[in-house]
Amino acid sequence: MTTNQQNFIQASEIERQKMEQLFKQHGVSSYYFTNTDSYDQEDGYYTGSTTNLPIVFEVKNRDIPSDKYNTIFISKSKVEHLLSISKETGDVPMVFWFFNDGKYYYQQLYHNQYYSSVPTIVPTTTVGAGGVKEYEDMIHFNITPKQLKTIN
Repeated sequence: MTTNQQNFIQASEIERQKMEQLFKQHGVSSYYFTNTDSYDQEDGYYTGSTTNLPIVFEVKNRDIPSDKYNTIFISKSKVEHLLSISKETGDVPMVFWFFNDGKYYYQQLYHNQYYSSVPTIVPTTTVGAGGVKEYEDMIHFNITPKQLKTIN
C-alpha cells in the first residue's frame, strides 16, 4: 500500500470518528460507511433520528478553525455524484465539514438548485500528493457563525 493510500485511509478514519461522534450526539443509530480502502465518492448513508429520512453523505475534515474563512468548498464532481445517487435512491444528499476547533457545518444539497463552481487550486488528492496541486471546479458555500454547530 502506498503512503498516499495509507494517508487516505487515516483521513477517512478521522472523518468517520467525527461522524460517529455526531451520530451519537443526535441519537442516530442506523448508519454505515463505505469502505475506507476504496475511493468511493460518498462516505456513507444514515437514517435521520428525527425525520427517518434516508441520507447519503460526504464528510470533509478541515485542519483549520471554523472562523478562518467565510466560505467552505467541495468539488463540483462530489456534489454532482451525491445528487446523482440521491436521484437514484431517493436519499437526501448532505455534506458535513468538521473543523479543528470542535465546530462543524452541514449543507443539504437540492436537485432544483444551480450550484456555480469556481476553478480553484487544490491538492490533487484528498490528502495531497507530495504537495502537487491542480485546478479543480469547486463549489463554495458561504458560512456564518450562526450556521456552525458544536460537536460534543
